[in-house]
Amino acid sequence: MSMFHIYSQKSCQFECRLRYARDRVGCVPWDYPVPTDVEGGVPVCIKNLDNNMVKEFSAAMDEADIEACDCLPDCEAVHYEVQVDKIPLPSPELLCPRKV
Repeated sequence: MSMFHIYSQKSCQFECRLRYARDRVGCVPWDYPVPTDVEGGVPVCIKNLDNNMVKEFSAAMDEADIEACDCLPDCEAVHYEVQVDKIPLPSPELLCPRKV
């Protein structure tokens, strides 16, 4: 990732989708960020002149395979499943004796 200073799964997926759409269409709409590691810059899709390209860019962003992006979840977003098991003790000898 080169566009965001703090990692998040959503920002990683956004950057991956943006790169996919940019590579497919060949330009980035003027109101989208451009990855900083792109050499030579990226042509800008201007809505009034390249309306079809802007629509194609949006469609490409939607169809990008997020699973192929290999974006790890945020540390704060990891969810663990909790499971509790219990069984009865098989023998009275294993129980703590009660003092009466």
